[in-house]
Amino acid sequence: KLAARMVMRSDPQYSSSSQLRELDDRVRSGASAVLAAVLKDRLFVASVGDCRALLYRNGEILPLSIDHTTENEDEVLRLAHLGVDLLPGNHIGELGEHQYTRCFGNYPVKGGYKENPLLGSARDEPVIPEPEVHGGIPVQDSSFLLLYTHSLWHAVAEATGAQDPDAEIAELCKHYFKAEPSLSGVAQAVVDQIVRLHHERLEVSGGRSDTREDITLLIREFGSCLKKEEKTLTRNSARTSRPTRSSTTTESSSVYTAGKELPVDEDGRIQPYVDRSEEHTSELQSRKISR
Repeated sequence: KLAARMVMRSDPQYSSSSQLRELDDRVRSGASAVLAAVLKDRLFVASVGDCRALLYRNGEILPLSIDHTTENEDEVLRLAHLGVDLLPGNHIGELGEHQYTRCFGNYPVKGGYKENPLLGSARDEPVIPEPEVHGGIPVQDSSFLLLYTHSLWHAVAEATGAQDPDAEIAELCKHYFKAEPSLSGVAQAVVDQIVRLHHERLEVSGGRSDTREDITLLIREFGSCLKKEEKTLTRNSARTSRPTRSSTTTESSSVYTAGKELPVDEDGRIQPYVDRSEEHTSELQSRKISR
């Protein structure tokens, strides 16, 4: 794809072609990510971009991630040491919609940074994929870990005006730990509540409810907050004001169902839910008849 893009960019006849635009979009694709691991009762969290991690223990809210964007002074200073000037008015939009200073993918700000008007003067690749790691933090009973997308944080900030949206999210989880019988229910209830508040806020302010990005929330329990499941991943569609209940899964994608939750096994995988017993019975009957 990179080679085809290079050939097209050097040929004037492709300067405004849809093929070149498609290739440009492909190589600009990138991702923010957060990963948590528990090793010998110690928690480690690695992140790039603006996904968030939060540990709640004994009434203490402990943030375990840092936004790698142009809003981070340390990241701006790192880029300045490479010769990249991010002063206001210097086309920060060249870094992309989210202005990540660390991410996966996004070739034009990585290997292709010399083509970028903002980054071309850098002495080395300015946007990097190396994660920032927190840990190891001792895990304790009656604590829980939250991993979630920046879109969840942003929806809470817009809907409530809270100065500390992370604390608001933790408090919502604490509330639904008491009201829901499973972590799946807790995660879905928190997402539903935030989406509803955000939608109502946009309606009041005259905004559009389809401008919210997809939301992902992962909850991991340590100890006895809830003794039902160990993990759940819940998403909602950005195009709906009130999401339907989704299945629990440990994959990055979601399965949407019309009003019912798909069963999962102890590892969080979706169990088979297509009943083919009638087909099997019919096949056996046909075999007996043919004999």
